[in-house]
Formats: sequence, C-alpha cells, structure tokens
Amino acid sequence: MNQKTQKNIEYVLLLVIVAITVCAYRFGYMSYVEKAEKIDRESKAIEARVSELREKEALKPVYEETIKESDQQFEEIIKKYGVGNTPEKSLVFVTEMEKKTKGNVNTVSFSDNVPVFVSSGSEKTATAYSGSLVLNYEMTYKGLKEAMDYINSYPERMNIDSFTTTVNQETGKLTGTMTINLYSIAGEGRDYVEPEIAGIKTGVDNIFGSD
Repeated sequence: MNQKTQKNIEYVLLLVIVAITVCAYRFGYMSYVEKAEKIDRESKAIEARVSELREKEALKPVYEETIKESDQQFEEIIKKYGVGNTPEKSLVFVTEMEKKTKGNVNTVSFSDNVPVFVSSGSEKTATAYSGSLVLNYEMTYKGLKEAMDYINSYPERMNIDSFTTTVNQETGKLTGTMTINLYSIAGEGRDYVEPEIAGIKTGVDNIFGSD
C-alpha cells in the first residue's frame, strides 16, 4: 500500500469519525437537551400549579367564612317569609287584624300562589311564591291606620298593593276594598304547619262549615 492510499484511508476514517460525532451530538445530546427542556417546562408548570393550590389553601378559611356568612344571610332572609299561604292561614291573619283594629272584614278573596323565583347553583334551594288577598272592610279612620301598621309590621313578608275607601255617611266609618300581596318561601327544612283557628275546622273542604 503506497503512501497516497494510506492518506486516503485516514481521510475517510476521519470523515467517519466526524460523522459519528455529529450524529451522536444531533441524536444524542440534542435529544437529551430537548428532553431536559421539556422536563423543565413541566416542572415549572407543576410548580405554578402547586403555588396556586397553596394560595387557595391559605385562603380556605376566608372562603369558608364567606360561605358561612352567606348561609346566615340566606337564613335571615327566608325567616322574613312564611312557609306557605293558605285560606286557613289568611283567615287567622284577617281575624287578628279585626281584633286589633276593632273593624270588620265582610268578605275575603284568595288567589292561588304563583312561583316567582327558584334559587339554583347552591346547596340550599328555595322557591319563592306570590299570592294575593282581597278584603272588603269597614272600620274607623284610626282602625284603617292600625290595619296598615299591622300589615307593614307583620312578621311574614306582605305589602298593600292597592285599596279604595269611602265614608259611610250613616255610620261615619270607612268602607272599601284592600288588596294585599302575600309572599312565601318553600324549601328544604321548611315545612308548612296548619294554623289553628278557634271555632273553625281546618283541613276540610269547607272551612266555613256552611252547607
């Protein structure tokens, strides 16, 4: 083998070594770098998530206190509303109003309760209802004022929607019609209790006892 052939072989071997080195760098080291970068990105994402969870954990007492306060506010609100409005319950209301005002309610009309709002997205659910009560009354001016005070201060939510009044020239009393809006909330843990009316049987088809 002459010297020229020997040098050619050396050049080829050198090229092979360089090629192997380049391939090793490209497919070995670069692959390692890419994997390292991927792991680094994943580690940072995990660290960010852990940091977020730690922040939420630190605020957990605040969230729990806020939920507790919301529940208390919810309970305070629904306490102002009756569980349900029925003719029997309305008769109790009217009878008590007559006693306080020393007036007379000659006729009473009841409307059906209509759902106006249903809560959602909470562990506690409730449905709000609205109905109306129409009274034909006769009472003194003082008695009418006392009736309005009685309605406005009643422990269960209601309000006067409208009323008319005229003076009875023979008796000097005021007569007219009053429409009262009644509101109630039904939900978990709120059971309607039938009222007791002295001299009137409740839970029957005809509460007035007429034929």
